[in-house]
Amino acid sequence: MRYGQYLDWSIALWLRVGGIEEIRRNGALPLERRRLETVEVKGSTIRQLVFDPDDPSASPKESVLTYLSSGDHVRVDAAYDQVMHDMSIGWAQKHEGGAADRHTQAMFAFAQKERDPAFRSHGLDWVSNTLISLEEDQADEAIVDRGTSYFNGRPTTAGIMRANGRMQFIKIGVPRGPGEADPTGGDSEKLTASGALNMGMLVDSIYADQDWADGVDSILGDDRS
Repeated sequence: MRYGQYLDWSIALWLRVGGIEEIRRNGALPLERRRLETVEVKGSTIRQLVFDPDDPSASPKESVLTYLSSGDHVRVDAAYDQVMHDMSIGWAQKHEGGAADRHTQAMFAFAQKERDPAFRSHGLDWVSNTLISLEEDQADEAIVDRGTSYFNGRPTTAGIMRANGRMQFIKIGVPRGPGEADPTGGDSEKLTASGALNMGMLVDSIYADQDWADGVDSILGDDRS
């Protein structure tokens, strides 16, 4: 982001192969991901790459969505919003039959909210490399699998969507699988994510005795309370 605008961005959608049962049965971490689609600013274009998840080695189908000229900063920034909107609608129609899946809502809503400079001006400047989940998601899946897949070796945070539409944030540290040492050599921020622990329980245990401040009310933009 530069001067509040997204001028050099890339958005990718991935398909996960397998689920929580496979993680617990085989200890295979992270699960395989296959790229579905990427839209990115590249040179003087905004281009789309569509991949075949059944044939990951095949070359993607490439198309140019927009040709850019010098000084097209506003167009590049606006295109980010449009692509995010189109992807969210397309994902819902393709994978959920148009149903309002809360995982999809939370993921795309946070992506839009995060780009607002005001988002980080209210004590959330530490939120980065963020894993989005619902409060009922199992912690070993949300942190260990997703974290080691998307942010391997990098400190992360998690955004947890509560049932009332509020999103709350916690520091995860560097995600790692069972038995793996902390690559930073530190021993603070150790989180045990296993068994039947879900993300809502994890948040509640961390902030049980504190007044909650690190949250965004109704990130989905509705009036639930």
